[in-house]
Amino acid sequence: MHKLELVSKLKNKVFLLKAFVLVLSLFLLAFPKGGIKLFSLPLTWGYSFLGLTAILFLIRKTYTFQIDRIKVLFSLLPFQLISLLSFIKNEIDSIPFAVSFFVSFFLLPYIFFLVLSEYLDKIDVSFFLKIVKNSLFFIALFGIFLFFYKIFMGSFLEIPLLTVNMQDLGTLETSKCIDRGTVFKLISTYNNGNLYGIALLMFLPLLNVIEQKFYKRFLIKLSLILTLSRTVWVAFLFIELIYALFVKKRLKVIFAIGFFFLLMLLVSLYFEFSASWFLDTTLGSRTAGLEDLKVNWFSDKSFSSVAEMVYVSILDNFGVLGLLSFLLAMTSPIFLFLLKNPKNISNIHKSILIGLIGYLFSSLADGAIMLIPIMAFYWFLSAFIFSPALKFKE
Repeated sequence: MHKLELVSKLKNKVFLLKAFVLVLSLFLLAFPKGGIKLFSLPLTWGYSFLGLTAILFLIRKTYTFQIDRIKVLFSLLPFQLISLLSFIKNEIDSIPFAVSFFVSFFLLPYIFFLVLSEYLDKIDVSFFLKIVKNSLFFIALFGIFLFFYKIFMGSFLEIPLLTVNMQDLGTLETSKCIDRGTVFKLISTYNNGNLYGIALLMFLPLLNVIEQKFYKRFLIKLSLILTLSRTVWVAFLFIELIYALFVKKRLKVIFAIGFFFLLMLLVSLYFEFSASWFLDTTLGSRTAGLEDLKVNWFSDKSFSSVAEMVYVSILDNFGVLGLLSFLLAMTSPIFLFLLKNPKNISNIHKSILIGLIGYLFSSLADGAIMLIPIMAFYWFLSAFIFSPALKFKE
């Protein structure tokens, strides 16, 4: 093959990979709810593009596997087996949520850890991180705008097929649990305050590393406060504290955490949230599910969904063995990475690990695990951390 022709082909591959990263980031991170519904199943542009890409990338002559990612897939097998046996034995009450479960725990891991593994190792990291920080700033800015737009205009600004699913048009106020009485939560393009906050929190430590401009970091963190979600607030403070201890190790970061804590209190006072709202032992009625909880090695309950309190719901749906296998699956990327790289890891690696740990922490109260695009982010970051394209020394 002629040298110029080879160079041209390599350039085309690089261009296609960048285009793939750009489009996928745009519709998964910036506009995750854009799309339509088919028989009550959301068909979003981001998931559709990801699925189409996976199908196209399946058709190739050679595959390059990374052993660490294959180990993660093996760690998923016990939970996959137990959940399948549960579906067969106990049946399914909700087809849409069962489809979401299958996509989250059967399709997405194999897409990121197997089909796209080779391409994740070839990503232009600087280009990708630039796309991430710009997307995060956009959704935060749009979220803040939409928050005050709703206060002053009395309605949400909706762009069908882009910021909202076509079938959800005009139903945000009544169907998304975002009403705080005197005000509505910040929802951005995610249509739900908790979902927005939980998704953004996975990327927050990474943002702290890659975004140098203070005002952008401040606005993004302000958007988290305006979600008016106790789960998001607690997880936000938890992640910032872990980040301060293990990445920055600076006293001023601790002061910043104190500042945002005071800001949360001021926001609460302004919108007249009572002390009982902070001290709600029912966690927004989530603990009601504990009353009917039966602890067995293997559940006899038919599957309807995985609720907000993820670990309790997994225990309820799949029993003790299901919960143990679920914890193995979810924590395996973290432990496998740390076992292989116990020292001298970069701040980028640390930030991704903190984002994953932060998600597992928030899942104690609300993990939004069945909602698009939470598990796409979790499995992507879990696969991305193993990429040799990430530098270990900074």
